[in-house]
Amino acid sequence: MMNPWDVNPDLQQERLIQLANMLAEVRADVVDLHNPELGDTRKSLGFRAYECSRSHCIDKAGQLGFEWLGVLTEDRRFTLKVGSIPVRFWKGEPEKLPSGKLLRSPEALNQIELFHPKNSDNELIWFCILDANFKGLIERAYFVGYTEIGEIVINWQIPIRGSITLISDVNHMPSDGIELDSAANRLRAKIFKDDAIKNE
Repeated sequence: MMNPWDVNPDLQQERLIQLANMLAEVRADVVDLHNPELGDTRKSLGFRAYECSRSHCIDKAGQLGFEWLGVLTEDRRFTLKVGSIPVRFWKGEPEKLPSGKLLRSPEALNQIELFHPKNSDNELIWFCILDANFKGLIERAYFVGYTEIGEIVINWQIPIRGSITLISDVNHMPSDGIELDSAANRLRAKIFKDDAIKNE
C-alpha cells in the first residue's frame, strides 16, 4: 500500500505526525479533566474532546511550526487543510468510519476543484483517525484515504509519542524453547507444626 506523501507531497510524514500528536495531546488533557462524580459521561467526554480538538486546530492554524495547517470549514463537517489537501479527523477504527462522514463540506469541494484537476489520487477523502483505549486516551492513529464509497486506498499508521510500536525483523527465527521440570517437582511439601507433632 502507498503512503500519503507518495500520492501528494503536501501530506508530508512530519506534518501528519505533528497533527496526530497534537490531537492526541488535546484528548489526553480532556481525559484528565473528565469527572464522572460531577456527572461527566462517555458522551460528554467525546463532545468535549471534539470541541477542544477543533478549537486547538483553529488556534494553531498558520502559527509558527504549523504554517502548513489551515482551516477550510470551522463548523459543520469541520475540515482542516494540510498544505492544500482537505483533511478531517475522527475517533474510532479506520474500517468503522460511518459512511455519512465521507460527505465533504462545500469548502473542501471548492478546494479540490481549485487546486487539483480530476485525478483519482487527489479525489480521495482524507481522515486522521484516532483510536482510543478504554480510558479514552489515543493509543493508535492512522492517516487514511477513502474513496467516495468508503473503500480504503491508503492506510498509514502514524507514530504517536508515548506509545510503543513493536518492531521486529521478519526474517528472524525465534530460538527454540528449552524444556523445564514441572514446578510441582521443585516444590517441597510444607509441613505445619501441628502435623509434625502428630506424626512424632
